[in-house]
Amino acid sequence: PVPSDNEEEEEPEKATLATEAAEGVADAGRCALRVADFSDEGADFSKSECVALARRCALRAGHAKDAPPHARMKLDLLKCLLTARELDDQACVPLASVKSGGEKRKPLKEDATAAQREAAEAADRKLEAARREKLRGREVDAARLARRVEALKLLDRTLLAAKRLDAADVIEEGCVAAWNIGLPLLEPHLRKHVHRTFSLASSLLETYQSPLVELRSKLHFEVARCELAMDYIAKAAAEVEKSLGTDYGAIDDELVQKKLPEEAWEEGDPTEEADEPDEVQVADADPSREAHYQLRPLDRFVAPLGHRLELRSNIYKEPDTIEDKAMLLMDHALDAHDPRLQRRMLSQVADLLLSAEDSSTEPPPPVVGWAAAFAELANDSSEMVDVEGEEVPGPAWGAPRSALSYASAEADGSTEEPSQTPGENKMKRAALWAQLLQIAWEKHRATSRELCQQAAALVLRDAWPLDTHRLYVIQQVEAQYALAESYVDELTEVATATARHAADDKTAQAPPAWLALGVDANKVDALKTDEDEEDDEDDDDEEEDEDEDDAPVKKKVSVVHREAPQRLNALKRLVLGALIGGIKRAERLGIDSLCRNGVARLWNLHMHILQSKQYDCLLEEVVGALEQGREVLERIGSKDALLGAQLS
Repeated sequence: PVPSDNEEEEEPEKATLATEAAEGVADAGRCALRVADFSDEGADFSKSECVALARRCALRAGHAKDAPPHARMKLDLLKCLLTARELDDQACVPLASVKSGGEKRKPLKEDATAAQREAAEAADRKLEAARREKLRGREVDAARLARRVEALKLLDRTLLAAKRLDAADVIEEGCVAAWNIGLPLLEPHLRKHVHRTFSLASSLLETYQSPLVELRSKLHFEVARCELAMDYIAKAAAEVEKSLGTDYGAIDDELVQKKLPEEAWEEGDPTEEADEPDEVQVADADPSREAHYQLRPLDRFVAPLGHRLELRSNIYKEPDTIEDKAMLLMDHALDAHDPRLQRRMLSQVADLLLSAEDSSTEPPPPVVGWAAAFAELANDSSEMVDVEGEEVPGPAWGAPRSALSYASAEADGSTEEPSQTPGENKMKRAALWAQLLQIAWEKHRATSRELCQQAAALVLRDAWPLDTHRLYVIQQVEAQYALAESYVDELTEVATATARHAADDKTAQAPPAWLALGVDANKVDALKTDEDEEDDEDDDDEEEDEDEDDAPVKKKVSVVHREAPQRLNALKRLVLGALIGGIKRAERLGIDSLCRNGVARLWNLHMHILQSKQYDCLLEEVVGALEQGREVLERIGSKDALLGAQLS
């Protein structure tokens, strides 16, 4: 029979276990968990059966009296492994106890037909099921993280006991478990929970000279990031040096194909000079070090961190290149506590990076569509401007308008040919521009819109191969999302300034239709002015006094004209284009979270249209954008059922 994992059913088996058998039972439980990692539900021993057997072994081994230290150590390791996977296949709370949060739909009118009521009830049931499932998933994820933190605390005690008992095999197994358990906790706000365990594991593996060199390199790198977060530069640099010093990686095929000395002597004298070729071909240097990174892939992340720490720790060495100067200034900007000082230092970083741009090697921004884009954004009137097929030269890199070409659904990087060997300085500049964009938009959104737009254009300018430079493509996706948010901010500023200029009033507010994303500002009337109200009163003199007394009082509005300038709609289209371009770029990467973040932004910015049922004044691009977002979620197999139901 299949053993049960219910502790209440194990009451009859609480008989004392023999002392000499406790260690063997704990080993059997660990072996069962190893089998569970490679078992399917349809196998002879399914995953659930193996986990249940491991729990039973842990329960039986815990009943042993006066167990030896080795048995207690292995039992603690087994309990740690079981604690980490306790909520993998079950919910932390029953689904019935999750509250729905209330109805979001407007109530139906009393004269609604039966078909309308049935359709509304079906939609409510679909959204309610998706909402409850999403809430349950969040509760489970939070509980899983809490159990992993608890498992790491237990693992610390196990590793210290293994060190005292000189159990090298248990130390290696515990260090592997530490990495697997702490991997989901490697987030900026959760990294503090793995610092102690990873430091202990890396030092133990180094002490015993473990052959798990790749794991040792990863642990040293993550410990360095933890030390850097606590501003311990010297400790972080020491951990980076240890990570780079581990002999992990692959061997070059050319070295493998070389013959051993005894094999070379069998075929002849290897010291005899070979015929020299007429022409010596010198291979081009690889500034991107891609060949080295193919053999040692972790160095792609460890080496830049080590270089940055070297610049920060060595006060007697002046940076040689512009990229290094910008990198050092960026680190100082991150440590600045005064917002104005930090904003000024970010502008200095941008100036340094722009001075490194070479117009002879970098092509100018794309000119396709520039004429129409500039004409729409500069159009203050409500009439459309016809632009004949003339080409308008695009602005230089560093201008905010250089990002216009990337606010398009076609700007997903699929048509660009990436360079297989990008220069090292080029990669440094791309990473610095991405970091500059992130900090400026998160902390200085009110004063850094133009800076963010010029940074986004330079991040999105280059094409990167997906197989070797995925990190840079991820930065481009985030840059496109930030570009869309910057156009939302610009729309608010332009609409408010236009309304105040038209009304000659510094306190005038723009009509809601001008600010509503996805709504054609020309198809929705602005609020009425006092003159319009007087005209309406003259036309409606025949109305009864009772109706006039019951009518609501209309507030005075300072906007004189109803027609909206065309550049408001142009900015709304740019928001849609930047979001769809980023979503399609994320789909090329195949990263579910990036796609869901983009689609969620698209829905949150335009959900008011569907909630207010403004179907007759939608921009033509809105429906297509929402449809593309839903199709992307279906193609990547997203688990966010609530978002998919809302888009449907």
